[in-house]
Amino acid sequence: ALIPPHTFNVVFLVGPNPGDLSSLKQSIVDRGLQVRLEADTPNMPGWLTWADVAISAAGSTCWEMCYLGLPAIVFALASNQVNTAQSLFDGGAVKYFGDSMDCSPEAVSSELLRLATESKERERMSQAGRSLIDGRGAQRVADLLFAAYVRLRAVTASDSRLLWEWANDPEVRKQSFTQETISWPVHDSWFQSRLAESDTLIRIAENQNGDSIGVVRFKLSEENAVVSISLAQQFRGQGLAATVLKCALQELAQTIPVRDISAYVKPENLSSLRLFERAGFVCKEQTRVKGQAAMHLVLQN
Repeated sequence: ALIPPHTFNVVFLVGPNPGDLSSLKQSIVDRGLQVRLEADTPNMPGWLTWADVAISAAGSTCWEMCYLGLPAIVFALASNQVNTAQSLFDGGAVKYFGDSMDCSPEAVSSELLRLATESKERERMSQAGRSLIDGRGAQRVADLLFAAYVRLRAVTASDSRLLWEWANDPEVRKQSFTQETISWPVHDSWFQSRLAESDTLIRIAENQNGDSIGVVRFKLSEENAVVSISLAQQFRGQGLAATVLKCALQELAQTIPVRDISAYVKPENLSSLRLFERAGFVCKEQTRVKGQAAMHLVLQN
């Protein structure tokens, strides 16, 4: 045997369509291998967390192993796996043995035994893998898809009533630090004064059909800005807020020299806290705004 018996606890994970599963099981028995076979396991994260080292094809499972910090020996089963394997090898997260047809069992066995005895090398690989994956890939894909769906425009005097209606939405009032309903005269007076001042930047977000979907406002003070965002009720829950906020932050960075960008959010407003966290904000302190508890978030550069 290439690997001394009883050296490892081995679990062989196969997908939902492994071919002739009964023949695979019989092959393990015929060879006297101490191997546990798991087909289409519902607990993939559990097994990847349990393991110390993996041997795997360089498919999408590699990203899961990196996220969970599992060092791996990988090989390419298909041409579309080569770039993945090479990039992870260059990043220090895996040991890459090339094409599966050219992969030497002796070489893999030797590397496995080496990794089994070198805990510091496994830890280095584990940390390298984790550094490559932050778990936000789905949000990045959504941002790219929605980027073509969203555009920002400058606010105009004709937007006053629309913003008044949005501001008096029950959910907006609930999450505001001033919860009373805003009268039209009070709002319009405030809005007209904001239009006349250079310390306020307001952008309306529109979709590809020209529908107004939300508003982002920056209150500027020297090199600092405070941002707030709100979406129209019918456009919430679609993943658009992150894209709108990202577009607004990019525009601000390109047009106005700002050193610090802050946001103030109620502790119970979990959706807004998650939104700003995904955008790169971190909690600086717990404070109070207009007598109410608030989380002071700051954008990390």
